[in-house]
Amino acid sequence: MVSGLRDREAAQSLLPLGAARVGLEHKDAEKPYRAPEPAQVDRITSELAEVLDGMDDAELLAPAAVTRHPDHLAVHEATRRLGCRWFWEDAAFWSTYGLSGCDRQLFRQRVRDVFEPELEDITATVLDKVTLLHMHGSQMHPARKMYRPIRHAHTVAANLLPDPDGRPRGQFAERFYRLGGSW
Repeated sequence: MVSGLRDREAAQSLLPLGAARVGLEHKDAEKPYRAPEPAQVDRITSELAEVLDGMDDAELLAPAAVTRHPDHLAVHEATRRLGCRWFWEDAAFWSTYGLSGCDRQLFRQRVRDVFEPELEDITATVLDKVTLLHMHGSQMHPARKMYRPIRHAHTVAANLLPDPDGRPRGQFAERFYRLGGSW
């Protein structure tokens, strides 16, 4: 089963970070994709709340649901209910990344002025990112798929502002969203 393999890959990829994975035992959405059921979002919300109970210093980081993948939409909604204020742009993994402009436009319309985009230079850690992506081999077939997130990070970096001395910033960046901003 794909979900079981991805669970093992995720747990293995966290080891170099000294982190542990807490699985919620949900299976991946199957095509044809549909919006998540409210009961599913309720279950995810309560399961995440249970995991987070007693973790006062934890900060949630969740998918922004730019791509409208049902799993990302469900987790996004559940984490919003739990007070999540920081979201990662999940466009880089979309299998038709080159066409993601339409989803990004729909995302902007859906969230309006609720999120403030932030760019983070990842040039110094891009090789670490490639290593972690490689550890998720089930999502990287054919092998050229592994380069989509890096290609996306290079594209995002074009939007980094120069440093105070006018020098360009890094070659790779990721876009995050904070709750409470405007476009």
